[in-house]
Amino acid sequence: MVKRAAGAVLLEVILALALFVGAASAVAGGLAAAAGAVERLRLDVQAADLASSTLSRIQIGLLPAVTAGPESFAPPDNDWSWQVAASDIPEGGSEPPLRRLEVTVRNAGAGVTRRLVQFIYPPLVQPIVKEEEPGHESYARE
Repeated sequence: MVKRAAGAVLLEVILALALFVGAASAVAGGLAAAAGAVERLRLDVQAADLASSTLSRIQIGLLPAVTAGPESFAPPDNDWSWQVAASDIPEGGSEPPLRRLEVTVRNAGAGVTRRLVQFIYPPLVQPIVKEEEPGHESYARE
């Protein structure tokens, strides 16, 4: 009888250990999937932020509202690149025409691409270069 009881206890311990290992591997798999989803979300949010920043730089006149790129961002975002596709859309003869800007941001290493499209009128902000301070620009509305 003692051998039979010891065998039953050993079987219970082995089953409990197997259940624990199964549950731990399921939890570890869930955590790995969640970590991967968080990383994908972080990259997508960074791409959206960089695209929005590039479009904002165009709107305030720091970048021209013309087709450009692909060009790399400055560090620490130098693994990302941006590209702008600009096209004019006539409004039935009215001036100025509406301009469609499509900003594309890519991280080739991570396989992330984000596009942001906005319709704007050609920029009203033009740089004014001061002669007494070469290399410095101020901006004014026409």
